[in-house]
Amino acid sequence: MDASNPLADAFMKSVKQLQQAIVGVAALLKPKQVVAVKLHHSGVTNVAAANQLGVAALTIGHWLRLPDAVRLLSLLHHYHTAMEGPNEALRRNMLWRIAARLEEDEPRVAILALTEINRMAMNFHDRGIVPTNNAFNDGNDREADVSQKWIVEIETVNAEVVN
Repeated sequence: MDASNPLADAFMKSVKQLQQAIVGVAALLKPKQVVAVKLHHSGVTNVAAANQLGVAALTIGHWLRLPDAVRLLSLLHHYHTAMEGPNEALRRNMLWRIAARLEEDEPRVAILALTEINRMAMNFHDRGIVPTNNAFNDGNDREADVSQKWIVEIETVNAEVVN
């Protein structure tokens, strides 16, 4: 396979191995047991899964404790995590490293990275999520004022660079 082919990527190879492992473990279970594990993985209660599959809730609990079911659930969780990609904290950290690395040589790119970090922080506030471990929080009520000044400063610098 060509090295530039996306399927040759190490991540894609690991995803394919996970998929094969999921199919292999699922083959060791009965079809209803596989459905029960998938429903449990997606957050469905044992009672709801039992109603859907036409079995008792205790049966679902028994199936979920089977070694192959536990293994399948673990593989599904691992696959789901891999497919989610980097979470918001990882993306923010990556942007911070870009900004720090390029601050001297390419200030425009560094400022754009900081602007993106700023947008992510604003999305947190828009969703009602207030970070509790904020670098500006020194225990005083002026956290919001300092944070707002930082945001305005970044936006001002960004506007100057773009213009």
